[in-house]
Amino acid sequence: MFYLIDTYDSCEPALLEYIKEYGECADKSEFQYLNHDALFWKIGSNKPFSFKDFYYVNYQVPIFSQPIWEEALSIIDTDGIFQIPLIIKYQGEQHQYTIAIPSRIRCLDQNGRILPNLVGRYDIFRFDNLEDHSIYVSERLKNKWSHFTSIKYKRS
Repeated sequence: MFYLIDTYDSCEPALLEYIKEYGECADKSEFQYLNHDALFWKIGSNKPFSFKDFYYVNYQVPIFSQPIWEEALSIIDTDGIFQIPLIIKYQGEQHQYTIAIPSRIRCLDQNGRILPNLVGRYDIFRFDNLEDHSIYVSERLKNKWSHFTSIKYKRS
C-alpha cells in the first residue's frame, strides 16, 4: 500500500527565494548539477514564517524537519534520495532540516495504478512523469511517521 503526501498546506512562501537553483534540477532529478554542501537560510524578520515538520516548496523541493528525517533514515534505504542538510533561522530561532528529493521511478501500470514490484525497495518516491510533482510513501514509512501530525496522506 502506498500513500500520497498531501502537500496542500506545505508550500511556505518565505522559502521560495532560496530554492531557485534547486527547483528545476529537483523536477528532473538532475542532482549532478546541485551542490551537496550544507545550507543555511536566514528568513528575514519582515516575512511571515512558521517552523513546520514538512515543506514542499513550490511543489519542487521537499524539506523535512530533522526529527522526521531521522525517523525515516532508521528504516529506509537512501539510495535514490538526494539529500542536503539545511538550517533555517528565523527571529533568533533555528531548526535543522534536510532537503530530501526522492527519485522518479517508473512504477505505474497502464491504468495508472502503482505496481509494488516496480517500486521495489523504495519507501519514498515520485513518478517518472515530470509533470507530476506528487511524493508517495510506503505504508511502512507512513506508519513510522504516524505521530507527526503535520504530514497528511491520501491513499493512492
